Amino acid sequence: MYLMSNYIRLSNRYRIANVKAPRGTNIVICARGPILPGSISTAKSRCGTPNCVCKASPPKLHGTYYRWTGVIDGKQTTKTISKQMAEECKRRIKHYRALQRELERTLERSLANAPWAEPQ
Repeated sequence: MYLMSNYIRLSNRYRIANVKAPRGTNIVICARGPILPGSISTAKSRCGTPNCVCKASPPKLHGTYYRWTGVIDGKQTTKTISKQMAEECKRRIKHYRALQRELERTLERSLANAPWAEPQ
């Protein structure tokens, strides 16, 4: 797996992963569209205004707020985004996870065909 991971190269928009197998075979894995790692969550909240309806019993909370959480420059980051952006992010996250699954399947096949797995 270490040898394979050294050859993974993602294109400038993270749309295609090229994996060079040790025997000179190139394997190309394409995403179905733009990709985005991370996840989308929703939240409702209370404000600081003393007489607001969010303080009532039962409370009527503010929101629904959409949030993307992922890693940027090695740090976990959360960004509040619009509902439309959240839908687009969900689509891109779906493409990213499909790409990850395909890469895992490719690596499993490569490991099954590794030189030490072949009869001599």
